[in-house]
Amino acid sequence: MPWLKTAIIVQQPQSRLRASNVYSIQTEYARLQLIGVALLQLSEKKDKHVLEETVFSKIIRKEIPSDMLYQDDLVTAFRDINPARPTHILIVPNVHIPTACEFSDEHEPILGRMLRVASKLADQEGISADGYRLIINCGEHGRQEVMHVHMHLLGGADVGPMLVR
Repeated sequence: MPWLKTAIIVQQPQSRLRASNVYSIQTEYARLQLIGVALLQLSEKKDKHVLEETVFSKIIRKEIPSDMLYQDDLVTAFRDINPARPTHILIVPNVHIPTACEFSDEHEPILGRMLRVASKLADQEGISADGYRLIINCGEHGRQEVMHVHMHLLGGADVGPMLVR
């Protein structure tokens, strides 16, 4: 921030600029640099994914209509618009986490809530007794289509084998 140092010095009339003023200006400049570094570190530490925009982010904020089944402070669940089985629900974190590879310790409560909500919704949908499948696709090879972690809850009919060879 060289412009800041210049701006502070310019505010001091030349006739009054003494060694003690220069020292205090340099000290203040150093302090402001440290504050700037601390703010930068804080902004990098904050969940960098919150500002990312996906179709799911818009559904969570109710900017796009959906058949929303559940929402709390951590997760949102809604029906898939292109269901692969009679019951096909997506459960997504309210913060943007692009892939499962990016889950961290701080996201454990979110992942736990996603599983708990899946269980509750399976009960509500009447598919718990016969069984259901939970899927989280990750990245290109996992065929993840929306880069916002989401769990598929599939049921209401046989979901087939895990992998087709």
